[in-house]
Amino acid sequence: MVFSEYTDPAHHVPLLMQRVAKHDGPLYFITKDPRPLTDIILDNARRSLVHVTISGLGGTKFEPRAPKSKDLITPVQQLVSVLGKQLVIRIDPIIFGANHSRCFSIMRKFAALGVQRFRISYCSLYPFVRQRFRSISLSVPNSFYYPASWICRHSTALADCAQQLGVSLEYCAPLPQIEHAIDPSIVLSGCVSDIEYRRLGYKPVPPQRKQRQHCKCWAKVEGLPKFKSCKHGCVYCYFSKP
Repeated sequence: MVFSEYTDPAHHVPLLMQRVAKHDGPLYFITKDPRPLTDIILDNARRSLVHVTISGLGGTKFEPRAPKSKDLITPVQQLVSVLGKQLVIRIDPIIFGANHSRCFSIMRKFAALGVQRFRISYCSLYPFVRQRFRSISLSVPNSFYYPASWICRHSTALADCAQQLGVSLEYCAPLPQIEHAIDPSIVLSGCVSDIEYRRLGYKPVPPQRKQRQHCKCWAKVEGLPKFKSCKHGCVYCYFSKP
């Protein structure tokens, strides 16, 4: 069960507790703010996969109500000490001109805490995203994705940084148009891959719902399906109204 691709589970803790108690399978948490979720996750550590999204833009005009990375050091340290490789720091999305340079300091800061896995994704430039970026004075290409040459140089630099730090670097569902530009040492895998199922001691389950054609995830059941909104106010997000 996934918490959540529609909202941040940090906004719905009482309901989350009920859903977790009724579900006896694997749990996948995606959050920008693990602080309200720490006890729930640690109580279910054996069956939990946790992605903490830290773009380096918390508290800025891009993510006005998301926490700053410095405020997540303690909860990440608590979680990684118990979860190990079941915890992933998700640097997502990468936005050229906003946080593409900050990715490196994020990796160094959290690798120093014992984080072993990082996952990246370059921002998809939907028309509404381009419009919102331009409204806050960020120049963007007039296309759905960044130029392959930008991604090639940047992803190679990130891969080199990961190698120096001794951590793994993964990519979530790259668009076919940019997949060739991503450094070949970066692992292309689903967020809920067969490896994750087996890591938690469960048999992989094939997808049972419509997913994006290039999505590499196995079965995912949304745990908070009715909440298609989020309080962080991120300008690039479908489910926010900045």
